[in-house]
Amino acid sequence: MTNLPKSLRESLAGRATLTAVRPADEARDDESAKWLLELERGGRVEAAKLASEEGYAACLSTQVGCAVGCVFCA
Repeated sequence: MTNLPKSLRESLAGRATLTAVRPADEARDDESAKWLLELERGGRVEAAKLASEEGYAACLSTQVGCAVGCVFCA
């Protein structure tokens, strides 16, 4: 991420780790899509692309085991 200042990149490197996710499941219809994503250590999070009158909205779960229970989640 060379667009960030070097000092910030160094600080982030010592505190954060980026890993890949794998799609575990996917559901689509004509207007929306949702994905169940598996993390490196086996946890799962969800993401959705939802159609609305104004366009599209995106949702990405920020925690494993979210208890909110949104009806659009995988």
